[in-house]
Amino acid sequence: MKRKLRQFVAIALSAAMAVLFGSFGSIPGSFSSNIPGLLTEVNASSLTVKDNIETTASSGKIIIGVEGVNCTSDMKTLLDRINKIRKEACDAGNVPDPRDTTKCLKSSDYKPLQIGVNTMKAAEMRAAEASLNFTHTRPNGKNSYTIIRSFVPNTSVAENLAWNSKMSSDIEGWISEKDDWIKYKGDDSEANIGHYGALINPDYLYTGMATFNPVNDSAPYDWSCTEGSYSSDDTALSKLPGVQNSTYIQKMEIPISNVTASDVVGESVVSIGSSVDYQLLVAAKFTSDYTNVVVDCPVYSGLSWSTSDSTVITIDSTGKATAKKAGRASITAVFGSKKASREIVVVPNDTSVTSVANPSMVTTETKTVPVLAKSVEATLSDGQKVNVDATWKIYDTARLLTHFMSYEFDVKGTAMGKKVTQRVHVNAAKIEDVYPSVSDVTTNCGSLPQNITVKVVLSNGYTWNYPSNWNSYYFTVWDRDSLEQCNTAAGGDFKITGYIKIKTDKGVEKFPVSVDLHVNPGTPSTDLMKNIPVIGTDVNNYAGGGISVEETDFNDDLDEPDEDPEDSGSGGNGSDSGSGGSGGNGSDSGSGGSG
Repeated sequence: MKRKLRQFVAIALSAAMAVLFGSFGSIPGSFSSNIPGLLTEVNASSLTVKDNIETTASSGKIIIGVEGVNCTSDMKTLLDRINKIRKEACDAGNVPDPRDTTKCLKSSDYKPLQIGVNTMKAAEMRAAEASLNFTHTRPNGKNSYTIIRSFVPNTSVAENLAWNSKMSSDIEGWISEKDDWIKYKGDDSEANIGHYGALINPDYLYTGMATFNPVNDSAPYDWSCTEGSYSSDDTALSKLPGVQNSTYIQKMEIPISNVTASDVVGESVVSIGSSVDYQLLVAAKFTSDYTNVVVDCPVYSGLSWSTSDSTVITIDSTGKATAKKAGRASITAVFGSKKASREIVVVPNDTSVTSVANPSMVTTETKTVPVLAKSVEATLSDGQKVNVDATWKIYDTARLLTHFMSYEFDVKGTAMGKKVTQRVHVNAAKIEDVYPSVSDVTTNCGSLPQNITVKVVLSNGYTWNYPSNWNSYYFTVWDRDSLEQCNTAAGGDFKITGYIKIKTDKGVEKFPVSVDLHVNPGTPSTDLMKNIPVIGTDVNNYAGGGISVEETDFNDDLDEPDEDPEDSGSGGNGSDSGSGGSGGNGSDSGSGGSG
């Protein structure tokens, strides 16, 4: 999902980091897209749109499309890895059987998984859904197993989910649960071990795996969602797909209450007799273990269209409008209790656009892609003013990464063939914590302790490590009186206090720092404070060697299982994955699983 912005007719796409670049210049590390081919321009009409099991929106819901990249790894490689793990578990003699954890698997229990036609369909749909709604519950509120059971009604099922920073399918986290599965005898109330239980369950004969990287979401990490579906019944896929790298739009049903913003897109200036297609785009917010917002999603079902003046322009149920005569009218998309409108100017064929105005500056947070203006004000040759669509050029999203200070830049674009400029203000990252690398230091009387570093944690996921010498003032200033405690002949326990200086938009700010000090008894030194200089005032966050930066890695599995109390399971154990099934860490489980 991290990439440079691409052009998308009539709308502004979201994106994220491509290269690491701070307010003052380059720093160690990088944000880079690992998906080839993402820097080309893409028109929405050129993308494949994939259906979900819901084709018509139910009451209170709409069906939207989410653009993303299928970055699933080679299927044979994944399948061979899982089957190897299944056979090892059966041959080991000490691995609890997910169907009955009071017993262990035997060599005769081994059954190789196959890639299923329908489990593969389910995996692709669920990978996209779970990339937004970080849970086994689908965005429309239904349980995850409703997808696979729409294809194969009478089957035992399970689901594994994982989110990580790789643009490929990563199943190793699920496999790594083996030791705990054995240790806790398959009791997933003791540890997150449900993923492994689903992988080795002999009742599951078919699997499907998919990895989805949503394009227009707000997550400030370079990551993807991998989904594994498991089923006791299906039809084997005749040909296994290789490494995937395709961009498409996945339909999914969501509650209208999730919509946070909406826009009608299409031409604002239409010539008499012309026909134009209009579309409703929405932004939607999903909140579970994490909050995620996806923007610029087309709506396919659950809305109706109307016009304020059918003598000027008409519009049908699909959003196709026809200009009838010169004048102004508004077309409106209604969905539930919400609506979005756009004013349309119908003009004679010889009317032209004489000028367009730049939009107001937009403000965004660090590492957050702004939603650029979708329209700008245009002046027509007859003097009328109207809002028209703007298309923005690719820009270097490295500019969206700020640290201690804010940053502004311009994005260039066009509207009705005229040049326009969008100013973007990126707020500085918030300083969330400042603390020493160690909480306590020890020294002998008459000597200063070993030097430490001071860590500054920012809201953008980075931690800055500042070298701090007791006798230096460049970044960190230590209180002289508290350092004099190192000359206590009798020794004892004390505290060294001071502050770190950081240059921000507010100027040079001071943040307190303290370290517990233990002094061993000894002889005081008259030279202890000799080399400590007078405190200075100049500060530059990026000067003075030794500064390093750490980026937080985003790698997570789901901790809550999805239960299906109505599933009889195999062997009558009443669970999606059988008795003692794969719950806990992101697998569907019923009775016998925790959750």
